[in-house]
Amino acid sequence: MSGLAGWQPVPLSLTMFGIAIVLLIVPSLFEELLFRGVLHPARQARHRLSRILLAAGLFVLWHPLQFWTGLGPPWSSLFAAPDFLLTVSVAALALGILREVSGSIWPPVALHWVMVCGWKFAFGGPF
Repeated sequence: MSGLAGWQPVPLSLTMFGIAIVLLIVPSLFEELLFRGVLHPARQARHRLSRILLAAGLFVLWHPLQFWTGLGPPWSSLFAAPDFLLTVSVAALALGILREVSGSIWPPVALHWVMVCGWKFAFGGPF
């Protein structure tokens, strides 16, 4: 309804494979190491919910910050759109819960990568 995503599959090619590898490193690995690694360290009995919420909140803020500072890609104005931020909020909570449940950074990295690749390769996300 918002136009954020619509079924627009991209034909698979060697270029798409290369882009998928880049997306594994940036944003997936880089952002998950920071937000679910450094800010949400290994499981501890105390403060689980606050760690999930802090990392999620900072993850959400990171996206429009890229646009406002000019650090993001040329199309980063999308990072400040309310529908994008709502989607990122839900994803951030899911990634934090996955980090907490698994006790590992790798499941959130994999989910982040699948979400970004799916958005770009199947639902018209910008390149």
